[in-house]
Amino acid sequence: MMKNDCKGPLTRTMNSLLLLAVTLFTFTACLNNNDGTPIPPAAFVSFYHGAPDAPGLDIQVDNRRITNNSFNFTEYINYNRFFTGNRAFRFSAFNAVNTLLDTTLTFQVDKAYSIFLADEVAALKALVVEDIWTDPTEGNAKFRGVHLSPDTEGIILEITEDETEETLELDFMEASSFESLPQGNYTFTVKNAEGETLVSAQDIEIRSNRIYSLVFRGFQTPPAENSNGLSLQLITNHIIF
Repeated sequence: MMKNDCKGPLTRTMNSLLLLAVTLFTFTACLNNNDGTPIPPAAFVSFYHGAPDAPGLDIQVDNRRITNNSFNFTEYINYNRFFTGNRAFRFSAFNAVNTLLDTTLTFQVDKAYSIFLADEVAALKALVVEDIWTDPTEGNAKFRGVHLSPDTEGIILEITEDETEETLELDFMEASSFESLPQGNYTFTVKNAEGETLVSAQDIEIRSNRIYSLVFRGFQTPPAENSNGLSLQLITNHIIF
């Protein structure tokens, strides 16, 4: 694991991001400041829906619904402020009363977390990752891979630019740490343990001063009436202004 030496800068840059970010979702207030009192210390939490046969979801925290819209497969909700401590999460189908996943998560002050919803809907799970990075150096980004394909075992992610190649090995429900990646145009190729190419994406631009997650998602063999095959999605978690 990389050393977390960005507690202060993370808080400042996350606050800036939350003021500037525009997402497809709105949350009901996770931290209420209507009475004019100072906003209490908080954690920063993002969500990604990576369960390829799950419906659109509602998210409840401590028995309070925080999503106003259906949270659908492949959609991402960027970091929002959350009260720290133990929080009871409930994930259910949109506008439904039956629960697909109940779990209690613990957040610490000034730390950032990603919650990836993954696996098949009958066994829905939450991969919770503490997001730790240092600011990229000039001309570089920070990058990680995330494996969310429920019917694919260990993978090798090849990251190539011209004649330069790096690899990441990932098991299902695993996220790598954030590592430095020079800005440029890359080819991302996912192979299985036998070296067979499962999916690839060419000419993907990586820009400096950004924090990225490349998500490997979908079914290798989709079930009947499901079209969510293997694919790659590049998410920008954060921009260093």
